[in-house]
Amino acid sequence: MDGVCFVDDLFGPNQEYTKAICEKIIDSNINFVWGCNMRSDTCSEEELKLMYEAGCRWILFGIESGSRERQKVIDKNLNLDKTKEVVDFCREIGIFVTTTFIIGYPDETEEELKETIKYMQELNANTKFPNFIGVLPKSKLYEEMIKSGRLEVPQSFLQWEKLKMWDELGENYSRIPDKELSVVSACFSWWDLFTKYPNPDNGKESRVIFKRAILQTLDIFKRGTFYSTHLLIIAAKELIQIFYYAKMFPGIRKKYALYKNPKKSS
Repeated sequence: MDGVCFVDDLFGPNQEYTKAICEKIIDSNINFVWGCNMRSDTCSEEELKLMYEAGCRWILFGIESGSRERQKVIDKNLNLDKTKEVVDFCREIGIFVTTTFIIGYPDETEEELKETIKYMQELNANTKFPNFIGVLPKSKLYEEMIKSGRLEVPQSFLQWEKLKMWDELGENYSRIPDKELSVVSACFSWWDLFTKYPNPDNGKESRVIFKRAILQTLDIFKRGTFYSTHLLIIAAKELIQIFYYAKMFPGIRKKYALYKNPKKSS
């Protein structure tokens, strides 16, 4: 084992806790790299430096929206300006930053989506994933949707399956067409797949995500079972779908200013 991913939703609830964890790792003299999930606007430079010293090499920040109004609606209340500063500092000291966003909120408008895309384009994160919203059972959103009559309580596994999320677009409660949401998601997925990222050990850049996808494909192919063949078909289908939505709708890309390098394209 040479790496650990701490999957706690909030690795550092406060700086004292984070400091104690990092100091324990350093004092243990066990050399390994690790990553975690954190809230972006509560990190200090001192805290991030200590995390790096303790072996932290990647952090996931859940931003959710680039709209200040939506931040209030979802009770996230993230300081978006502070987040940009934290992401910049992480990149500066050598921590790989993944940021996740949510698109397709109930009643989300095109203008709100444009705000989020603009923010994503300006953010200096290594990867940026706009995920489709999922209505999680017993969450505040779920209860509100049930109460308003926009969602019926699923009565079967097939009905539960329709509550898709992350990389699958399920029931769309926003004011944005399915196709446009799919194009936004596919563009960022396509760019991340072929973007070169620096190796933290030697600084050399390579298409890490693309190489990983190829290695996983070869590994599945070697198994030679019916199930592995099924997995390859699903993976091929997803890749074709990403390519289709990322490349076949230039009008939608223009509408939302979806460019890998917005400064060059503007």
